[in-house]
Amino acid sequence: MGEIVSFIAGSRLIKSAMVLIIAAAADRLVIGLAIKNLIRAAEGRNPENAPKLRTLFSVLRTLMTIIIYFIAALFIMQILFDVNATSIVAATGVVGVIAGLGAQSIVKDSISGTFILLENQYAVGDLVTVDDFTGYVESVTIRTTVIKGFEGDRLIIPNGNMTRVINHSRDDKRALIRVHTACGESADRVMSVIQAVLDNARKDMPELTDDAKLAGVDEVGPVAMQFLIIAHCQTGTQFEVKRELLRRIKNAFDENGIKMPPNAA
Repeated sequence: MGEIVSFIAGSRLIKSAMVLIIAAAADRLVIGLAIKNLIRAAEGRNPENAPKLRTLFSVLRTLMTIIIYFIAALFIMQILFDVNATSIVAATGVVGVIAGLGAQSIVKDSISGTFILLENQYAVGDLVTVDDFTGYVESVTIRTTVIKGFEGDRLIIPNGNMTRVINHSRDDKRALIRVHTACGESADRVMSVIQAVLDNARKDMPELTDDAKLAGVDEVGPVAMQFLIIAHCQTGTQFEVKRELLRRIKNAFDENGIKMPPNAA
């Protein structure tokens, strides 16, 4: 009798293992390759929508994985415990089974992820700020969004918690640059030097989408004057543009003997 029980138990474990192997093969080989081919074909036809398409197919890939392994789990339950999983699902509904397993948050995150895609709030590659964390969207799945910061840190946040997102990757950006000089300098002379730098920058800085504008004297204090510069630039280049223009302006000040204030605000 013991040998028979062991044989039956072993047979069920083998069948369960086979179900897992088939599910893994279907997930990685069939679904994985199909999604990759769809991405390539879609990007070839619509290269301008490539980030959005990659995001959409990433979520679709995750959803298909969840469905495959959920079905595999039902088969394994039926093999190991003689549970009629089909009847359970038919009686309670898939949503009821998921809720009974305590995965209500999965539904919330999945719905939020769907609206993120439908409304095109952000896509893979976009520069975003979430809860004072700024970085590029690395991936979007059915449940989570992964954002990679400038120093390599990754913020992994459920889609249901993406309530306030600043997307820096839509339309051209503005770099606001404030330059300080000593209050004893001639405002007209300083503006002339800055304007010369901006005129030359437009010629060899392809990141600029328009001429950088010198707004003029923005503030005057007891020891310093502040000048405001507005530079329109390509999305994601505003920080680079600001650093480069500040470097050029500082060099121009040194060449023309323009002094910086002792304690620039």
